[in-house]
Order: sequence, then C-alpha cells, then structure tokens
Amino acid sequence: MIRLTLPTFLATLLAGAAPVAAQTAERLSVIANGEKVGSVAATRTGDHVAIHYDVKNNGRGPTMDEAIDLGPDGLPRRWTLDGKATFGGDVHERFARDGATARWSDAMGAREASVSGTALYIGQSASPWALGLYARALLKAPGGTLPALPGGQLHIDPLGPATIGGARYQAYAISGIDLSPEMILLDAAGALFAVLDTGGATVREGHEGD
Repeated sequence: MIRLTLPTFLATLLAGAAPVAAQTAERLSVIANGEKVGSVAATRTGDHVAIHYDVKNNGRGPTMDEAIDLGPDGLPRRWTLDGKATFGGDVHERFARDGATARWSDAMGAREASVSGTALYIGQSASPWALGLYARALLKAPGGTLPALPGGQLHIDPLGPATIGGARYQAYAISGIDLSPEMILLDAAGALFAVLDTGGATVREGHEGD
C-alpha cells in the first residue's frame, strides 16, 4: 500500500489540474457634461471577454451585455450582444465566423458573407471597449486599413502623443465606423484609455478628473 503525505498528495493533485486562464479587467467611466452617466466593465479570461455596458443620461441610454470569443489573431470569432438600445428597444445581435464564412444578425436582419483574410466585424450596438479592439487590429494591418463587416473598411491614423495625469498616451483617429472619425487614446500596452467625443468622453476609471 502506497502512503502519501499531505504535501505530496497536494502537489500531485495540482500537477494534474488544468491551468487556470489569466483574468484581466478593464473599467471605463462614461462622462457627459462633466458628470458620470455610465460605465463599461470588461473582463477577459483567456480568449473570452465579457462586457457590461450601461449608460443613463437624462433617463436614456443603452444597457448591454456582450460576450466575445477571440481567435488566434485577436479578432472576434463569436460575438453576442443582448440588452436595450438607447431608447429602450431590444437588442439581440449575433456574429460568428467559421473559416471563410461570416454570419451576423442585427437590427437590419440576418446576413452572411464570404471573407478571406482579416476582416473586422463592426458591432452595431457595441460598447466603446470595441474601439480598442479595432485599433489594435488596425495598427497591425498594412497601411492601417482593414475590410469591415457588414461593409466598407476601417482605417486608423496616428495623431501624436498626449500626456494626461503624468502618463503618456497615443492618440488615434479611426474612420469608417460613423460619419466622423472616432478619437481615442491608447496606453503603452495598447489598451483603451479614453474615447473622446463632443461634450463628453469615455475614460479609464479613476481618471475622470484628469
């Protein structure tokens, strides 16, 4: 009969256990007219990202739960968005890419397309956190440009460094999502620090007054 001491037993048990995926969290505050009106909380565990986005500005704003499964290239392979739009309408948006086929459904209905190489799905109801995801992909792309789904293309332009609260960030403009470019700040690790907008901003929690 083999007898194991407690330390030996625990070491044997842990050696056979599956590795635990590292977890990272990002929290952003949504600011409008100098007041906090919402938040974004994103938790990444391995290749899965769970996001809760909630804004209430004068009683209106989206409340959204997103789940993203990232592929080896760091881009979404699965993306679900469920919640309420700015004016209270139900949102149940879906995206999936399997090989060269992309399928999605949003407020415009269900569609699919054949894709080759890298293509960015633009979430119709996505939180500001998605802009950091788009930016990191665009910065790796030739000429800072990638084809987009449902259509068109996205492009990123560097605008130069910015120092906020004693820390240095890089400013960028992302065009192709809306009529006007999205202005963002990334930190040295490429994580989203802020989204700048007329009359407001979405900024990393703890830096609302910077």
